[in-house]
Amino acid sequence: MDAGRRIGAVLRIGPRPDGDARAESRPLGSPRPVHGWASLSDSERSVAGLVAEGLTNREAAARLVLSPLTIDFYLRHIFGKGDVSSRVELTRVVMAYQGLMPDRQ
Repeated sequence: MDAGRRIGAVLRIGPRPDGDARAESRPLGSPRPVHGWASLSDSERSVAGLVAEGLTNREAAARLVLSPLTIDFYLRHIFGKGDVSSRVELTRVVMAYQGLMPDRQ
């Protein structure tokens, strides 16, 4: 066994609100939304999920076998797409998407 070898995995944050755990599907050629949860790529969702669990950029990078700078890059995109400005706000969005937190109005 190669002890120095790391194996990464793509993590899904949770089931879609309609209960379907598959990746969101769009008709071929249709653009991805620009803002909101549906605008996030699978990689961005993975990073958002790890940050919502409380992992630091360095810890998330180690888990996904990426650079901490790559995690920072993803977070900037996530913050812009989700119109959030902190990790706490991002955690609330992730929890609401997973149905773990009621929507407040």
